[in-house]
Amino acid sequence: MRSNGRPLPEADEIIVATGLHPNLQPLSELRLAIDQTTQSPAQLAPLIDPNEYSFGTVRPHGLDELGTR
Repeated sequence: MRSNGRPLPEADEIIVATGLHPNLQPLSELRLAIDQTTQSPAQLAPLIDPNEYSFGTVRPHGLDELGTR
């Protein structure tokens, strides 16, 4: 049931895109150093724990951390 009380349509199957990874190849043209584990700028990677939800826990950062190779 939807929140408005109307039933949801029937479905035979649901397809979930788990494990989907973005194509980071265009970033190589920008010469941006990307950490392979976190898929974030290399200088930000030590601040991110990929095993935990880290929204709001990474300290403020700027151009230096987002710098090119």
